[in-house]
Amino acid sequence: MGNSERLISPFIAARFAVALMLTAVATAAAAVLMLALSRGATLGEALEAVTGANPGHAAVAVLVGTATLALLLVLSPPFGRWGLGVRSALAGYAGLIAGTLSLLLVAEWIPGQPGAVGGVAVLAAAILGFTVAGGPLWIGLIAALLGRTLLLPVGLGTQPFSTSERSRFGTVLIVAGLGVAVLTTAGAFLVAMHGGLDYACAVEGPFSSLAQVSERSGVVTGSFSWWPLGRSCSWAAASSGGTVLATSGWGNTVFVAAMLAVAVMGVVLRTTRTRQADVAAPATHSPL
Repeated sequence: MGNSERLISPFIAARFAVALMLTAVATAAAAVLMLALSRGATLGEALEAVTGANPGHAAVAVLVGTATLALLLVLSPPFGRWGLGVRSALAGYAGLIAGTLSLLLVAEWIPGQPGAVGGVAVLAAAILGFTVAGGPLWIGLIAALLGRTLLLPVGLGTQPFSTSERSRFGTVLIVAGLGVAVLTTAGAFLVAMHGGLDYACAVEGPFSSLAQVSERSGVVTGSFSWWPLGRSCSWAAASSGGTVLATSGWGNTVFVAAMLAVAVMGVVLRTTRTRQADVAAPATHSPL
């Protein structure tokens, strides 16, 4: 992750930082939209989930993240994609913290209402959620991809990983991908089981427009579904007999599959060698 000898002008650094943050926000918005729609939300509700209740604080996060990344690139130009990704992840954390602090400032500190939105616990939850959801990983991957475009000077941020860097990065991908996949699966299981499957289906669903609407027992039977991941409810059909199956959507399944794909990428990185290493390898062996 050593620094490059080539300096980056403030204009180029700012241009790259803006492109990165906008791409990261667009990616996050698309993920939230897909997740909301997969859980049965209307398009309006999904769009409301994307914009959030505090767009101003999100704007603060983007501005601070952009400024942080631009400064990091100017003051400490990265040598390769690993360094570019790490600096971008740090900028993501800086933006997240700034956005959360702006929320606390407006909702608690200025009006003098400590604890109105959760206090310092909100900041801790935001950092934990960003980390568990793989935010640093995703923003680092986006930075590595954008680093190969004309947004940066030719040759800067595009140097291939060394064998040790590939191994370290591969380990990060494996741990992050498998860890988030396991946490998501465990979370889906706990949510599905909360209160008992039959009771949870009757109270929380998922529901079906073809099912009976009744509070009597035996109308619905719940189970945990691995495909798609989440709660599955078998409702008595409103028509003449039979049942109707309703599932909780594909959001969790798609997310877990994406995390497993990230882990596979990590395995590939750890088990393949750089071209330079393959070329140099014969020279390290003494003749028999």
